[in-house]
Amino acid sequence: MGNALARAGFGESNLVRDRGAGVHIGEGHPGVIGYVDNHGSRSDRVVDPLGLEGGRLTAHDHRADDTRVFAVHRITSVRSVG
Repeated sequence: MGNALARAGFGESNLVRDRGAGVHIGEGHPGVIGYVDNHGSRSDRVVDPLGLEGGRLTAHDHRADDTRVFAVHRITSVRSVG
């Protein structure tokens, strides 16, 4: 998986983590993901991760105010909120 999450070294116990930058987003730790949709449009999404399984990140998306599923290979960056 040559993407931001794979480079960050994430796992099930810490849903999204960038060891080098000290960034950790997971349950109780919201963050911002850079995301490219299937049309090639880029956006930043503030999310509260809920789960990670089968190459998909399930998270509450603040912009949509709903739970969304993000394909891991489309996530381009990860950073903490603030």
